Amino acid sequence: MTSTTTDNGPPCILLSSAFGVETVLLLARRFPHVRFELLPESGEVPEHAADATVLLRKAMPHDVLHTALDGAPGIDWIHTASAGFNWVLTPRVAATDIVLTRTANVLNTPIAEFVMALALALFKRLPTFLDQQSDRVWRRPETLTTMTGATASIIGAGAIGRATATRLHALGMRVLGMKRTPEPLPGFDEVLGPDGLDTLLEQADLLVIACPLTPETEHMIGREQFARMKSSAVIVNIARGAVMVEEDLIDALKTGVIAGAGLDVFTTEPLPPDNRLWSLPNVIVTPHVSYLAGENEAAMLDEFGENLRLYLEGEPLLNALKSRELGY
Repeated sequence: MTSTTTDNGPPCILLSSAFGVETVLLLARRFPHVRFELLPESGEVPEHAADATVLLRKAMPHDVLHTALDGAPGIDWIHTASAGFNWVLTPRVAATDIVLTRTANVLNTPIAEFVMALALALFKRLPTFLDQQSDRVWRRPETLTTMTGATASIIGAGAIGRATATRLHALGMRVLGMKRTPEPLPGFDEVLGPDGLDTLLEQADLLVIACPLTPETEHMIGREQFARMKSSAVIVNIARGAVMVEEDLIDALKTGVIAGAGLDVFTTEPLPPDNRLWSLPNVIVTPHVSYLAGENEAAMLDEFGENLRLYLEGEPLLNALKSRELGY
């Protein structure tokens, strides 16, 4: 990939409206010979920025993304502030040669910490105690589950999965992982390929969904898979809602096929008010917040800045999409 100065002057970079003026100023100070343009919420590109070749994307719906591409047809690189590519890899984008990069090494720590919070809350039945507190009821269960010696199965052994494995292992859990190309990894006792999914499900006391949403993983976990799990097992999903068949998950939770779930992602977001997940007593619902941390934007801009330097020098970019077909 090469970047050259256009007839209108220095190369132009578009930023989605979710970024602020402060971000534009910060990048402009670091790259004084680059033009940065903050887009409106509509994604419409001002005429003077129609020569833009780069889009820095954050919280940008697909229709707004397409509006930006219409207004700047020369875009050849999109960097997304998300950990996954599905927010940007639309059929239209997939059909182009636009290089896609993601924020790879920023969100893994806050997400892994959030997994720990949900897992501990489920194992220690905190939702029940919070309900009792609200009702001023003093009631002790016969016992609580310990994580030490239990088995955690993590579907997806990327940066987020590895950060989660390290923390769960430190709590004394046996940690199994699943990766498309299995290999020994720190924090995991064993990493299996996709053909080991049944083993992970059957042995899991805690199942963590941390894989990207791709044609291979969409609806990967449904009625048949839930039936293979222990009735005492709990699930934490911080990946994408569509990795599981949501109606099958609801049925498994209602009938006691599995014991509980901590869900930060859903098939439809925001989660509709009439969705049955809201009212299930063995479910923790959080509004897709596992990635949030005060340091995220500065760290993400550091990653983007390093890639922008490489882009301006005509070098290959870091954390680029490897396969449009696989989605990661």
